[in-house]
Amino acid sequence: MPHPFPEIPRWSTRDADTDEPNDARLVPDEPPLEGAPKSPADSILLSIPGLSKAADKAVAFGKAKNYAEQQKVVRETVHELLSDARGLTDFLDGLDTIKEVRAYENLKRFKREMMSALENITIPADAMVAERWITLYAESKVYATLAETVLRNSFAGCQSEAAVVDLAYAVALGGLKSSNEKVVTKTIKILHYQTPVIPPGGKTARLYLMSSISDDEDIFLRKREIDNVASALVRVRFPELEAKIKANLEKLTLNQATVGAVRRRQQTPGGGIDRFARILRMVKANKSLSAADHTRMMEMIRQDPTAETAAKVFAQFGIESGADLEMVNKVGRGGELHQWHADLRAEEISTQSDQAYIGVHLPQFHGALPLNRSVLREAIISRLMLGQPEQMSDEQYWRTLAHVLPPEFDTREFREQALPALRELNDFYSRDLSGDTMHLLSPRGDSVDIEDPMLTAIGITKIELQMDERNKRDTAVTLDIGRAKYRILLDQYAALRDIKNPDHPVNLPDDGEFIRAVILGYTHAVRCTEFANEQSDSGTESGVLLRGGRRAHRRVLPKGKKPTRDQIITIWKKYEVDINRLNAERLAEHQAQGLPVDEFKLATYVSQVDPLEDSGSPVELKAPKTTERLRAALRFPPLASLVR
Repeated sequence: MPHPFPEIPRWSTRDADTDEPNDARLVPDEPPLEGAPKSPADSILLSIPGLSKAADKAVAFGKAKNYAEQQKVVRETVHELLSDARGLTDFLDGLDTIKEVRAYENLKRFKREMMSALENITIPADAMVAERWITLYAESKVYATLAETVLRNSFAGCQSEAAVVDLAYAVALGGLKSSNEKVVTKTIKILHYQTPVIPPGGKTARLYLMSSISDDEDIFLRKREIDNVASALVRVRFPELEAKIKANLEKLTLNQATVGAVRRRQQTPGGGIDRFARILRMVKANKSLSAADHTRMMEMIRQDPTAETAAKVFAQFGIESGADLEMVNKVGRGGELHQWHADLRAEEISTQSDQAYIGVHLPQFHGALPLNRSVLREAIISRLMLGQPEQMSDEQYWRTLAHVLPPEFDTREFREQALPALRELNDFYSRDLSGDTMHLLSPRGDSVDIEDPMLTAIGITKIELQMDERNKRDTAVTLDIGRAKYRILLDQYAALRDIKNPDHPVNLPDDGEFIRAVILGYTHAVRCTEFANEQSDSGTESGVLLRGGRRAHRRVLPKGKKPTRDQIITIWKKYEVDINRLNAERLAEHQAQGLPVDEFKLATYVSQVDPLEDSGSPVELKAPKTTERLRAALRFPPLASLVR
């Protein structure tokens, strides 16, 4: 029978003409296959997430010499995987998968011990960790029971109202912010006693409920924040759950142990029950006020923002005391949960109506308000006038502050003209501040009272500039607005940054060009203009007045002269200004302008002299001409014409 396939000629391994070995080598034969991989490392299955780690731990468990060593492997594994629910499930799935590769010693017992250990763990009060476990609880059929057990054990392990509220806050923050609707729903149910995680009975539920009237104000406020946000979400997105939630809450409040705890707490004057009652009174009084009454009440308090005036005004409008308003303000202030919900509500309302809304963040208020400039301005200023003295630095506070503008900005025509002019002015300030700094800040800091009616009318009264201790070339800015102090970092290139985290830039909306011009303008007046002695003629360019003495300032040296070694060292140590770098930048700019190098003159900084000591309260300055450029950019009348 003929061969079904013809013979295929092979290349000779020798050259036909020379009989020398040919460069074209035969490919060596591949070794024969050896069957299934001998070890996990040889298996392509190890590319599955969690499988390699599962194999390593299974081997370690199998090699353990005794029970104690095996338990050590289990504890270490659980600890490594605790904060990552997805990694944990990949690991457990991996234990099942590696059985397909080879038989491991004690593999079944290892998984059994792992599951037993996991059923006794508790998670920390961390929003990210909580969100991962709630996601597993909501999405997995295989591991839902495990996730429920872990969450229930975590709450059951809380031995105080503070611990329960801390964990509930993390669950709310992690679960309610999820983009997964199942996770949000499961979180709502957890927080309203609708799951075995906090069942409506027993110690955990009682601690959680009693925190609503806690005598500890911090616990009370955090629980109110959870309740306010969760209840608002239920009303808007889960109305079908309202009846069940109400029934469970009634069942819990009628529990005999709970009733007894409430009665005992009623005996504490001024405690959580009294706070709760004050909130209800204030809410009732606010509902009875018309919008016009509310506006008149705020205006009266703004004219004289003292406690005595506030008490009289409140009484006039039927509000029993300022303490009621203060407590409502504290509840409204909240934390990250309230802040997130305010932005969410603004988005939701905007999509459901013709009016645009924005999230407004103030010391005593996080909420959604219509994007109406006059309404926003009055709402923000009134709350800043009424608020408790407080420092604020988060970006969301500054983004809200960007909407505090003179009334002229209310018209579209004015804004269209003003914003380009403000950007141009801010570019001018930035160039000077980063490349033409004449004075260094006082080591004590510098404080300027703001007297321009354009600014005082919207609550801006003072600006304070301090060298930032982390990098003295940066400036810590504090702006007094009403009773609040807004803090931000101005870096050496005049960019706005988060004062708590200098790596994070603060980005303001378009309207923020105005508040940025205020900050840059006063900083420019102190750093980049000539000073005048308070007793001398104040008709200098800036009119910045200084009580005696001389602060550290830049001096251009005669041609051919260089900074002294002492100047270079002293200015670096005290102000972290590198004089050599300064001159290198100046020379580069000089050359960029096409000027001859031989005309270039070096500069130095000379130190301050008494009476500007290094310690004490900030140096008080006056800068009455600072807003002239700002007024010119906005085409406002000169300040002098307003104060005559």
